Amino acid sequence: MDEIESHSCIRFEPKRRQPCFLTITKDNGCWFEGFGDCRPRISFGMGCEKYGTILHELLHAIGFEHEHNRPDRSDYIIINWRNIEG
Repeated sequence: MDEIESHSCIRFEPKRRQPCFLTITKDNGCWFEGFGDCRPRISFGMGCEKYGTILHELLHAIGFEHEHNRPDRSDYIIINWRNIEG
């Protein structure tokens, strides 16, 4: 969280009475769910030992998606179908 705050205008604050908030748990696995929801959740369980993985999940929580899911991805990615078996 410090890393994101130090390089952006985003601030993480403790929950008070806000209707929308991020829940961080230590559940089974390392995951994020609830993209665009009012109450997204992150689990920092098994698999979240690396700093980069934790940062990755926090970036999902503030709205970042994977590059290959961008709506304009086909403008920049060329698939060489001859190299794909199936």
